[in-house]
Amino acid sequence: MPLLDSNKYHFSPLEGEPHRQNAVDSLFTYNVPKQCTRVAVQAVEENIRYTTNGTNPTASSGFLLKAGDPPFLIEITPTTTLKFISETAGALLEIEAGA
Repeated sequence: MPLLDSNKYHFSPLEGEPHRQNAVDSLFTYNVPKQCTRVAVQAVEENIRYTTNGTNPTASSGFLLKAGDPPFLIEITPTTTLKFISETAGALLEIEAGA
């Protein structure tokens, strides 16, 4: 899953799907739109953990999104269920659905 580089990887935001910013101090499940094939994510302020298989991440388990890193693309399949939680209080998740 690559860092977002529009020169190298194609990412087009889905029309009608807003760019969102969510607090993830508690578990957040992202409802992936049907036509979505990629999701761009970025951790703001604090690190965030996430899973793609529907299991719940914790503050110490799951894939790591480091605060301050550039946006990251997550490939979406029909079985992908994205869940997020912060490692510490105050994390914000930037998220946008695309293709």
